[in-house]
Amino acid sequence: MDLTVLDEGIPDAAYKAVTGDDKKAAAWYRKRNKSERTTGQRSLTLDSSSVDTTDLAEDYEVFGEWEERTADEVKTLEELYGEMRGPGTSWWQLKTACDLWTYAFFAPLRTTGPGEPDLVPTTDNVRSVLDVDSQGTQLEADARQASRSHPYFHWPLEFPNVFENGGFDVVLGNPPWERIKLQEKEFFYGRDEEIVNALNKAVRERLIRALEVTNPGLAYEFIQAKHSAESVNRFVRGSARFPLTGRGDINTYPVFTETARHLLAPWGRLGMIVPIGIATDDTTKLFFSDLVETKSLVSLYDFENRKKVFPGIASGIKFCLLTISGVNRPTVNAEFAFYLHSTEHLRESERRFGLSAEDLLLFNPNTRTCPTFRTRKDMEIARKMYLHAGILWKAPTPAEPEVNHWGVSFQSMFHMSNDSNLFKTYKDLIETGQLDGNIFYCDDEQYLPLYESKLFHQYDHQFATFVDTVSEDLHKGKTRYMTSEEKADPHTLALPRYWVSKQEVLDRTEAQMADDSRLEAGGWRLEAGGWRRREVGKRSAEPRQYYIALRTIARATDQRTLNSALLPPSGLGKGVAIQIGDGESP
Repeated sequence: MDLTVLDEGIPDAAYKAVTGDDKKAAAWYRKRNKSERTTGQRSLTLDSSSVDTTDLAEDYEVFGEWEERTADEVKTLEELYGEMRGPGTSWWQLKTACDLWTYAFFAPLRTTGPGEPDLVPTTDNVRSVLDVDSQGTQLEADARQASRSHPYFHWPLEFPNVFENGGFDVVLGNPPWERIKLQEKEFFYGRDEEIVNALNKAVRERLIRALEVTNPGLAYEFIQAKHSAESVNRFVRGSARFPLTGRGDINTYPVFTETARHLLAPWGRLGMIVPIGIATDDTTKLFFSDLVETKSLVSLYDFENRKKVFPGIASGIKFCLLTISGVNRPTVNAEFAFYLHSTEHLRESERRFGLSAEDLLLFNPNTRTCPTFRTRKDMEIARKMYLHAGILWKAPTPAEPEVNHWGVSFQSMFHMSNDSNLFKTYKDLIETGQLDGNIFYCDDEQYLPLYESKLFHQYDHQFATFVDTVSEDLHKGKTRYMTSEEKADPHTLALPRYWVSKQEVLDRTEAQMADDSRLEAGGWRLEAGGWRRREVGKRSAEPRQYYIALRTIARATDQRTLNSALLPPSGLGKGVAIQIGDGESP
């Protein structure tokens, strides 16, 4: 935690347009800021940072020495505190500069007329305040108001004496567990039930766009709420404050955890209660791998909420007690325990075990996330298996080439939300088409079933179906299990919730092959009747006869999480097709 970012200037990422922003204004401010940041007079003349909190730290030391035994002493201390932070003080000057720097990420990006004052801070606004103190401009007032309504919290200014001495010795926290993204269904709940109950994302977005005509007031509220949420997202991603957690579908808990780690003194300790995703999710893998590589991870104890430690969340939710050390207190073997129900389980030595950085790399060399084991014995067995058998596939890195003895490649074909505009329902197709098995034939076009992971299971492509489900369940994506009689009939197929154009399936499949150098060079494909070599440059006119698919969604508490099946020609949603081929027959 330091204030050198003030001298470096506002990042250009602050001017990326979000909902409600003027794109032309965003481009103008970004260009202006880049010029100020790279060629500004201040950046050319400074040999070192001018931002210094040493005097502030010395001033704050008085609060640790002051007695607060009487009302008069408390009042005197309060007045002293106000004087140290009032207008005209060095604290106020730095606070104004920090507010302007931060406000750049949250201010609505709008154009101004000739001669009108700036509406959005840029780097020169921050530097001018550092040079000559606050000018009392409207822009400064806007930034100060925003700092109260959000609010902004500048740690080095609130605890200057702490950070002059390296940081906090101990940091404890239980941060909020919320996505930094406006949840549209939640926003419209109680406001517009038609939008809440929309069939899918594409329909919902169409209804939201129509609000500009049907309900302008609600449309304005939605745009404002979306701008606010996206501005937070813009700050987390673009401010460089969160290089390890400010990515993907951002949640608040990893952002809080990374912040807490920055607050820690080199010899300190940090303890947080956070979801287990801090160690297992793809969006947090950089943070977790950095803890491992720097030997900062002390322990991770994973709990299931079976005993309702947190009454407000489901019993299946998993959280952990995470302990992190400062950089001057490295830990060679971090201690782990998983699937605990109470702290009493930590007394059972068989549940606890140590893992080194080398162990973690052995288990998950690609994701660098944390493996989970119920007992020490489970971990030791898995370690022996990995040491003897090796891994299926290891992604290339700047330092090491790809390891792929079997020539495996993975394909995710359709995204259930982002691609929802491509999906057709039974109602959409039955008016002009005919259903044969689970394929729709509409004039010259065919529509293949879109398989979701819930439709198949281990060696079973007839696990569940949407046939005979009530409309409410269909809307929620709830299937019914197929009966034994249905499974005994080889001609009975699972009926999907959606269908997708055969041509779209072909396009997606061929795009994957074009990206796969092994298949471009000529490789082997699994087709009906066996393995066949793919000819270089040849485009298939038909989808693959069947896919090896993995069910990518399972409960973390399941012992078996690899559920695979052969699927008929189809589009794939929440399943992952595997293509195998390296130029040599398996």
